[in-house]
Amino acid sequence: MRDRDGVDLRTLARKYGLTPAERRVAAQLALGLTVREIAASTGRRESTVRWHVRNLHSKLGVHRQADVVRLVLSATNVGKLE
Repeated sequence: MRDRDGVDLRTLARKYGLTPAERRVAAQLALGLTVREIAASTGRRESTVRWHVRNLHSKLGVHRQADVVRLVLSATNVGKLE
């Protein structure tokens, strides 16, 4: 399954129990979008997007938004999510 932005996060979502919304936020973060831009593009409040980011930190076992991006990019770059 590919997200709207073309990032395939199927395996990552299964492994860490990500919701569809968390998967979309992770994909958009990996594309370089800010929380504000993600909120605007999805029609959600910034606080809701921040909630998803916090959930991503918890589920992925990371502490920074950059760590979420690094994990998504490294997983997609090495072909683990195809």
